[in-house]
Amino acid sequence: MHELMIAGRGQVLFVPSLDELCRKASLPQQPAGRVADPGLVVYVATQIDIIGGHTKLIEDIVAALPGKRHLLVLTAMQPSTHPFLTALIKRFASLGVEVRPLKPSSPIDKVFELSSLISSVAPRTVFLAAHQFDVVASIGVKIGAAPQVVFLHHADYEPSLGASRTDYLHIDLIPACHQFCKSYVPALLLPLTTQDLGLAEVKTRQRPIGVTCGSASKYLGFVEFSYGQLAAALFHAGVENLVHIGEVPSKQKGEIRREIGPNAGRLEFIGNVPSLAAELIKIAPDFYLSSHPIGGGKAIIEALSVGLPILFPCPASTPTLMNSDLSFGAGLQIERLDEVPAALMRAKRERQNLGRIGRAVYEQRYSAAAFRDKLLTILGGDWPVGFS
Repeated sequence: MHELMIAGRGQVLFVPSLDELCRKASLPQQPAGRVADPGLVVYVATQIDIIGGHTKLIEDIVAALPGKRHLLVLTAMQPSTHPFLTALIKRFASLGVEVRPLKPSSPIDKVFELSSLISSVAPRTVFLAAHQFDVVASIGVKIGAAPQVVFLHHADYEPSLGASRTDYLHIDLIPACHQFCKSYVPALLLPLTTQDLGLAEVKTRQRPIGVTCGSASKYLGFVEFSYGQLAAALFHAGVENLVHIGEVPSKQKGEIRREIGPNAGRLEFIGNVPSLAAELIKIAPDFYLSSHPIGGGKAIIEALSVGLPILFPCPASTPTLMNSDLSFGAGLQIERLDEVPAALMRAKRERQNLGRIGRAVYEQRYSAAAFRDKLLTILGGDWPVGFS
């Protein structure tokens, strides 16, 4: 599976043979005994993070379904191995979500524990928000576990267990991923959302500053150019400072700085923050830089929401699934490094207009109201509805 994921990154999403094995392994062993509880929603995730699109997505769904009870089950996370989990459990509790980690045991034992837990609470809807390699989630959520099992396809550029199964309600979150998936399974599209915190202030600076944000893996390697080479081009074109939000290993930081060269001191790493949008409002940068070589998802939407120009690296050879333009043309595309100065000049000259265009995209496609309306439409009327 690991070898397939590496070979298929940005090109292959489905592993039908493994999905079929998981489906057969998850066949119900006995008829359901309890009537489904219409007031309960269960989420099954591998883990949750301080930052990260799939964690925020669960929070967004919870906010869109008020009046329901919410239970989040974690298949591979314990306070003893993840010290920050205790704080995250409190964060979810403040949203009305109970968090239950599975016991540390063998995968088989976890499958039985997960299956038994879902059977005992009898939810009407189960959202699968597990990592793409999570066998426990793929087998433990048995066929018929709930009237509606929703597969949230957030591993949108890597092969994912569950992506080819038709006994799930398949929901894509990225348009490029959806175009691919709907030709193979009856997939539906639910665009992401983010909380509206308002607009970032437009500041007058002699030399622009920028912000980028994403997991360290999104900045590894290169497609025609690397992240370090891109940062070097930005500094050479006149950028005063680039703030990188998100934890990056020391070794990777060193490699990036070596690629940047003499201007490496202008790249500032500040680690994780509770809210990217809030941090963007606080910093009020002149532009937001999408991650490279793997483009951002939720981070782009947060940048749109606060009204920032977006620099969108998109070399011609980038696999479509690795760099989908979630700005729907509002971002300034950079295919080659020699295009950086012109993109930067336009971002500075048209700062307010580009921000307004991006904000309009957010309001139309990614607002909380648009998200909730689409979610309820997908779930169907008095959600959930049957799907096969």
